Amino acid sequence: MSYDNFILHLQSNSVVMKPYKLSPTQGTMPPDKIVGRKKDLKRLEKTLEAQSVVVEEIRRMGKTLFLKKYAYIPHENQKVIYFTLQGVKDVNELIDNLINDLRKEQSFGKLKIAWDSIKSLYNNVKPDEVDINVVSFKLPEWKTKWKEALTACLEDIAKREKDNEETLIIILDELPIMIWDWIQNNKAEQAKEFLDVLRKNRQLLEETGRVRFVICGSIGMQVVLKKLKEEYSYTGEAFNDMFPFSIGAMEPKDSEFLCKCLFLDDFEIKKGENKEELLNLISKYAEHLPFYINIIFSIVRNECDNILSKTNIDQALYILLNEPQYSKVLKQLEERITIYYTEEDAKNMKAILDFMSKSDDIVSEKELITTLGLEKDKVKNSLYTLHSENYLMKDFKEEQNYYSFKYKIVKKWWRINMA
Repeated sequence: MSYDNFILHLQSNSVVMKPYKLSPTQGTMPPDKIVGRKKDLKRLEKTLEAQSVVVEEIRRMGKTLFLKKYAYIPHENQKVIYFTLQGVKDVNELIDNLINDLRKEQSFGKLKIAWDSIKSLYNNVKPDEVDINVVSFKLPEWKTKWKEALTACLEDIAKREKDNEETLIIILDELPIMIWDWIQNNKAEQAKEFLDVLRKNRQLLEETGRVRFVICGSIGMQVVLKKLKEEYSYTGEAFNDMFPFSIGAMEPKDSEFLCKCLFLDDFEIKKGENKEELLNLISKYAEHLPFYINIIFSIVRNECDNILSKTNIDQALYILLNEPQYSKVLKQLEERITIYYTEEDAKNMKAILDFMSKSDDIVSEKELITTLGLEKDKVKNSLYTLHSENYLMKDFKEEQNYYSFKYKIVKKWWRINMA
């Protein structure tokens, strides 16, 4: 069943068109309850027909929920497997996790993998009858053979039994933070080798096995690669042939539908006020971003006794921008710069964001260079990073580059708390 037919099926059963009860959450939810993103889902599906992608956005933009929904919905010629890699301590554990999850999918009938390469490799070290259900590469004898094990695993995926036009989509969520943790735990050399082996095998799979990869994470892959390049002499280009894919805000109709779903969780409208206008106001204040819609509802619940009114929604936005218990996700955007960049780079980027947060309009690159008193190359490099990290938007007009905050809510918080 194609995605369009799936949506028609849901609509005919009144699942999509009729709001359903959702509780405000800052966490995860079942994939069948995730609201909207139809255009983004179709756009990703189309992109993956041609190449692998890296999903990029700042924290709390709904990347993980989006990808879980993509893995959940049916696709005409794609099978999608979702993996989360955060907390995986080394490459041997990673291989075990991949095999375990693939075996689960196989038990559900989603995949048919013979595992011939894995069994052959295992037999070379342990010449007994191999039970694929208990194979593990975390044992000491496999510590130095992880490259062969990873290659064998990927070869078996490519050789799976499949329909002629079928493409397997492998989503590796939180891969960048996994690599970053390896670097921080003195495993930078293994990280470099892993990225090279993954790139080599990924390209072979894409050429011969109808496989595509989706890389995603709460930090950008360019942050990790910059660290490896500057401190560990890494020269590889692990993902330069993958398409950068951003999801951004929801469509207004989707964010308004999400508000209707959240309202069903025992919220009330203050007497004399208009429900539709209030829900639209929440959607507008949150810039159609699902996380911020959820958090505004959470604040109204916790601080305003579940009563929606213009005054309470204004108060919720004020609290979001000013109270640490609710604004910590915005604070993390500042902390991210400090953690993942050098002291000098972080200082320059924060100076740019400070200046821009006080401006009512877009700011030209020339104005930033003149006003901040920084070297031209440093301003350009900082702007490039802030743009690629989705803090800023870029526009080119009148033979100049102009920049502005990508999200007004981030700009407001930065002006209040950082500038």
